[in-house]
Amino acid sequence: MARELRRTDPDAAAALSKLRKPAAGVWAIDQLTAENAALVADLLAAGADARDAQWSVAAGSVSREGLVVASGRLRDAVEAATQAAIAVLEHGGHGTDDETARRIRTTLQAAATGGAVDRQALWAGTLSGDLDVSGFGGAARGRSADGGSTCRRREGVRRRDGGGCG
Repeated sequence: MARELRRTDPDAAAALSKLRKPAAGVWAIDQLTAENAALVADLLAAGADARDAQWSVAAGSVSREGLVVASGRLRDAVEAATQAAIAVLEHGGHGTDDETARRIRTTLQAAATGGAVDRQALWAGTLSGDLDVSGFGGAARGRSADGGSTCRRREGVRRRDGGGCG
């Protein structure tokens, strides 16, 4: 893409060349969003249900059984999305190993259960780095006490736009 831009806009091509490519697993997740929005919507819905169940159990308004059901649905949705993202990688000619699958799985769960910034990035297909799970959010349901996202980015991974975690 940068090569194509050099002819028409050398400054934009230079800026594009400086951007860090996302890890292959993150690329696959972003592609999955474009190819299978329904699967990502199911994942996000399962994440929302799990977050709500967690809060409801903590508040005493729902039994632990409701949390177990919601957690199972989330686990199944994460696994389905993980397998679909691995298929995207393989279709794109990228190899996969256990570590890549683990990072995809962890990133999908973190995005589905994390703060609004990460859920939006997953839905838009604009994740820029691996995410780590940090629970179901902070003091304001999915937001930290300072209003930011509650996710924790892998060390050394930064968003291209400077927003979000890290």
